Amino acid sequence: MEEHALRELIDAVEAGRLSRRRFVQTMIGVLAAAVLVQADVMRRQPTSEPITPLTPPTCAMRSEAAGLSPAAEASADMIQEDADGRA
Repeated sequence: MEEHALRELIDAVEAGRLSRRRFVQTMIGVLAAAVLVQADVMRRQPTSEPITPLTPPTCAMRSEAAGLSPAAEASADMIQEDADGRA
């Protein structure tokens, strides 16, 4: 909806020519139409490649990225092994 049309509706409500209820119904209709149009556009766009789920990084990967000391890496590995044992 263009700004000019919206301003006309607001003026009509202020002047009493349009009820607030009808104004809200109109705005909900405009919003619903916009959502449906967007959903249709998104549905029609082809994906370039299949979506694959991400695998969570291991503790070793996290410690390497964080630049942890060897002792901290060992602790992270023990925590990971403990977590893997519980899974």
